[in-house]
Amino acid sequence: MNISYREFEDADRMKVVSMIQDFYNDDPSGKNKTEEQIDKTFEAFKKHPDYGSIKIFRDGNRIVGYCIIVYFYSNEYGGLILNIDELYVIPEYRGKGISSDFVRYLKERKDIEFVAMELEVLPYNVRALKLYEKLGFIKSDRSYLMLKK
Repeated sequence: MNISYREFEDADRMKVVSMIQDFYNDDPSGKNKTEEQIDKTFEAFKKHPDYGSIKIFRDGNRIVGYCIIVYFYSNEYGGLILNIDELYVIPEYRGKGISSDFVRYLKERKDIEFVAMELEVLPYNVRALKLYEKLGFIKSDRSYLMLKK
């Protein structure tokens, strides 16, 4: 296994759409995503690279996962926050340290200055929660609220 990371390219579209749909199919709340919704994400990042990026995980030439990272500036923390919006590894590659390695890769990046990383974990995803806590993520002292338009 030789995992590498690179930026999303248009040629990755079909495989990444499939993985995003699998990511949401695993969510028991039923928040499935259509291709049109996913295409909006691709277009937004293409037009506005300052919004963030989509990283592709590869084992040789095989795409085995992806991560959507969103950037935002935080006055409270005094700098840029990297929000791991989605991180997905295909089932047969899970448990092999790819997510851990990717988080370390992000922490060591020199091309972007950031003060913190954050992410969300669904309450039922105990395995992911344990992994992220092992990597040093801590529960925020804030409550997460959302007002949809």
